[in-house]
Amino acid sequence: MVEAPQITPPAPAAKLRTCPECLVEFAGKRQHSRFCGDRCRKAWANRNLARGGVVVPILQAWAETRHARPGTREAAINRYARREMTAIAREFAIQDRAAPRASPVDYVGTLMDAGARYIDRAS
Repeated sequence: MVEAPQITPPAPAAKLRTCPECLVEFAGKRQHSRFCGDRCRKAWANRNLARGGVVVPILQAWAETRHARPGTREAAINRYARREMTAIAREFAIQDRAAPRASPVDYVGTLMDAGARYIDRAS
């Protein structure tokens, strides 16, 4: 008796994603791949590490003074921190558009859709 050949069903088509660093569409090797390769992932991480070093202390000062009484030094610090965060974010947006890179709004949207939370990684 001759056995019928085993036919493997085709694999489901991989969902195309857009790399936030270079804007190239790619099919991720893993379910949660966000970058097309190591080069883009490292470039994105290094740039955001440097940017975070600038923004984090200002963001913390803003958060800690957001309920300050008007007319106090804390209220002035809050206004200053908010203006600085806005100016820094504007400069980063100009740099990203010139590169070109994905919008941070789009990137955060993909994190939100995936259910990713920073607090879940912090220990």
